[in-house]
Amino acid sequence: MRLPDKVILIGMPGSGKTTLGKQIAESLSLPFFDLDSIIEASVGKSIKSIFKDDGEEHFRKIESEAIRNFLSSHTRFIMSSGGGTPCFFDNMDRMVEVATVVFIDVPESTLVERLHTTNIAERPLLSGADLTKKIKNTLDKRRVFYERAHFKIAGSIISAPEVISLLEKES
Repeated sequence: MRLPDKVILIGMPGSGKTTLGKQIAESLSLPFFDLDSIIEASVGKSIKSIFKDDGEEHFRKIESEAIRNFLSSHTRFIMSSGGGTPCFFDNMDRMVEVATVVFIDVPESTLVERLHTTNIAERPLLSGADLTKKIKNTLDKRRVFYERAHFKIAGSIISAPEVISLLEKES
């Protein structure tokens, strides 16, 4: 059984994409990349600053260009995308065409719990009042894109071995 060379983890902020991605990459001896970190390095400022200074529309254009450039220039990797990456322009079309996409589907209550323990101000679309309502509304809008992933793994606690096992079974 051969595992895919290109895997992109998608899902809501707080779903564990980055943590899982690093663990999966280490287990499979593949390089790990975080799309938000790639964007921050290329622009020279934080995601929060891009949103604040230039707005979401500008950020989404930068994000779309970053994912396109990355996918055309890398052959083996595990990547965590931004939570909204699949939902704009033709990003999801491109991702499912070029890589194996896995939707990390974590319950809303778990997302809220996890995000309360992080610096929520660093997440521009979720900061402010009523996190529970924002999570629900955002997930409701994004789910149609997330469901286009090749695979979905759901639960409050998802481990790297579970994701790897899913990829092995389906390869």
